[in-house]
Amino acid sequence: MVHRPIMIRDQDRVEIRLTREAEYRLPFTFIEALNEGTLFDRPAHVFRVAARQHRLFHVVNRTTENILGTGVVQLTSTTSGNTTTFYGADGRRTGSATAPSKR
Repeated sequence: MVHRPIMIRDQDRVEIRLTREAEYRLPFTFIEALNEGTLFDRPAHVFRVAARQHRLFHVVNRTTENILGTGVVQLTSTTSGNTTTFYGADGRRTGSATAPSKR
């Protein structure tokens, strides 16, 4: 059995931080080091874009400043005809794309 240190003790405080664009490599490196999870196969620029769009966050133990986890808020979309509209987590429209017509 592998002995792993406790990540959070009773006196520790945990904080969820919105990742600034200049810090996007922190959660990217964390995910890359774990070598697992749903974000593992994403390239670094995905993290940078998510940070720029205020969709990237990381969870930190404030006592030790160790990263405990990270995540990306995914965009949702609806499709009508050949146009897809994207929405952020707050429900506001963030953009749209039109598929090329098939000939």
